[in-house]
Amino acid sequence: MKVNTNRMVSLNVTNYHLWEEKMKDLLFVKKNASSFLCYSEAIIHHQQVCDFIRHFVDDNVYNHIVSKTHVRTLWEKIESLYASNYGNNKLFLLNSIVNLKFKEGASLSNHLNEFQEIFY
Repeated sequence: MKVNTNRMVSLNVTNYHLWEEKMKDLLFVKKNASSFLCYSEAIIHHQQVCDFIRHFVDDNVYNHIVSKTHVRTLWEKIESLYASNYGNNKLFLLNSIVNLKFKEGASLSNHLNEFQEIFY
């Protein structure tokens, strides 16, 4: 089964909770698409899943998790970096929205693009 990753967001300092839910969904689909693994295949599978997760993080996040080779330790590291910052992320998003102003003479589509970039 091919996993569609077109709508997956890249993890950054502002979107952990959105990224987390989408990544869990992708991993669930990938897990159900694979068969039962023996021990040596499981080790390789952990590395593949870690590589898959790292594919969807920003470069500044990647530097913190590049050495992780087990899915659980990788996930725990990401949580330790971003899950506790939920209040700060929410405040950052709120400030970004409040400070977004329509620039006179600019097109509405550009303004909407700026708005969407806040969340992605």
